[in-house]
Amino acid sequence: MKKISVIVVVYNAVSIIDKMISSLQMQDFEDFEIIIVDDGSTDGTGQHCDDLAKTDSRIRVIHQNNQGVSAARQKGMDSAAGEYLIHADADDYVENGMLRALYATAVEQNADVVFCNYYSDESDGRIMLHIQKPSENPFDTLIAMLHGLHGSCWNKLVKHSTLKKYKVRFPDGLNYCEDLLTWVQLFQHPEVKIAYVDKAFYHYVANPVSVTRLGSFKMLETIKLFTKKMTNALPKDNETINKYIATLPIAPFQYALQHQLVSNKESRAEYKRLRKIIWSDTHSIRWMCGYIMIELNLMSIARMLIKL
Repeated sequence: MKKISVIVVVYNAVSIIDKMISSLQMQDFEDFEIIIVDDGSTDGTGQHCDDLAKTDSRIRVIHQNNQGVSAARQKGMDSAAGEYLIHADADDYVENGMLRALYATAVEQNADVVFCNYYSDESDGRIMLHIQKPSENPFDTLIAMLHGLHGSCWNKLVKHSTLKKYKVRFPDGLNYCEDLLTWVQLFQHPEVKIAYVDKAFYHYVANPVSVTRLGSFKMLETIKLFTKKMTNALPKDNETINKYIATLPIAPFQYALQHQLVSNKESRAEYKRLRKIIWSDTHSIRWMCGYIMIELNLMSIARMLIKL
């Protein structure tokens, strides 16, 4: 058994993957594997990854027909030989010392999950530090993830046997916030032990043309599917969580409004249906002004104000 399996899902990433793989290869840690899951790439990524594997015995490559990131992450997880798992995205990179620090903390504290901070590399050149200190209480950490603590899998080392014990799996057919749903499954169990390393290692490289920003009916349906799966996955016996669940329909409404995927009439009707929830959940002055524009039927101005 390896100490750590690092799972990297790739799709048409031949031009960007080398920086991530190189940053993993340079880790000052022994006994880990890199599992690259090629999710049906068509640009030569698969062959490039095979070539990388020929030069480094720590790299294993799995090829599959395109099924989406959730299925690819699960394939990597099912194939992993590591005592602990962590995921990494092809367009990001990590700093040296990450695996050593996370694993040492996991062993020292007998932790099921170890968090660390991360950086976001912005498109304007800034590198922003994000503090990600969780609660030691799993349920409190779950609540925090619903209100700002990042739900990614790439700044968290998790014990493989713990995922199996609680039957935690990536959700079928969902390729948006699929990582958050795995933590929702796990942190409902009070026995899960959480630890924290107060240092940033992972660099999340911001993508100004990500699929969520482009606008499509397919993405709208994906967001709707996320809200459905999230509603089903969360416990219903907590007031804070029930308030969060009530706000979930706001996301597809906002997305459809911003990208003009439905008519102005339909947007106004959905706004009126959600009006009470929207106003109880809105804290941005700009967005409040946008909602007032909807009230006045000034939809073009509303769309300029209500956007991520």
